[in-house]
Amino acid sequence: MWTDIPPIAYFRKRAYLKQLLAATEGKSTASSDVPEIYVREAGLLFEASDPEQKEACIKFSDHLEAKRIRTTCLSYVKETEHADMMIIPVYTKKDVRWTRVPTGRAVNEFIDTRFDILFTTSHALSAHQKYITAASRALIKVGPSHSHTEHLDIVIDLAEGEPLGVFFDRAESIINSLCPVES
Repeated sequence: MWTDIPPIAYFRKRAYLKQLLAATEGKSTASSDVPEIYVREAGLLFEASDPEQKEACIKFSDHLEAKRIRTTCLSYVKETEHADMMIIPVYTKKDVRWTRVPTGRAVNEFIDTRFDILFTTSHALSAHQKYITAASRALIKVGPSHSHTEHLDIVIDLAEGEPLGVFFDRAESIINSLCPVES
């Protein structure tokens, strides 16, 4: 790809980091004056190109909805033609700028929503998902323990190749222990 040529890659990375800094500047995550956070709204960011991951994420979203936690999903789809068939909001390769910063109505709405907790499943694997996680207004950000966890508040230890169901089991125990569900 033409953006991988060393001088261009340098400027792309520099532009990405500048936009990431601007997006996270002045945003605080968990508020220290609030003694207890009730989980009323959760965000779920994942990659829908993988059918197993998509199915696990939708199942977890349905599970949260059954617990009366409003869940908003945003997924990334590599192929633009598959985006029209999705029932959940998506963004595609076409929505990611050359600096790897995602744009679009769905992405901006997801970033601006003040979630009580945000789950990201493949945060470390893509710069655009890292950007969305970092720029999000969520109070608590949860993700797997691969790399680039500096924008996450809670990191779930996940071995390489472990199924996503394990991540969601641990995520649910975090919800139950750290953030009681309002009744």
